[in-house]
Amino acid sequence: MIILDIAERHKVTKINKLRSLAKYYLTNVGAPASFRKIANFTGISPNSVERYSNHLNDAYMIFFVKRFSYSLKEQEVNPRKAYAIDQGLRNTVSFKFSEDLGKLYENTVFLKLYRGDGEVYYYNGKNECDFLVIKGGRLHSRYRSAIP
Repeated sequence: MIILDIAERHKVTKINKLRSLAKYYLTNVGAPASFRKIANFTGISPNSVERYSNHLNDAYMIFFVKRFSYSLKEQEVNPRKAYAIDQGLRNTVSFKFSEDLGKLYENTVFLKLYRGDGEVYYYNGKNECDFLVIKGGRLHSRYRSAIP
């Protein structure tokens, strides 16, 4: 998938870096991360992280959820959460020591909301919320996927 759908299409020559980034996202599903933080961790330049991330998103392998804010600038500068289109791929590729059921459930909820007709966000402020859905310019629903 990485080679055919992304590397060849976008003429990416550093395929190992692209694979490393995909593995990072699949391992850290539902965790907020900035391109700069990922660049520091993976050793990939921030510009390449952003470019490769957009390629992964364009190939529908990884989806990004922005932090909700009434300010567009705030949405763009805050870390994003990544979610996987395929739970099986995530389970096969990610680096983990346990089943990560909480992450799997959160990813499943995201996929259900994504297939709806609203825009999906997360909120991390005074009251944290895993998902906010905006439909028709209005806050439609709030979802908390954490398992007690």
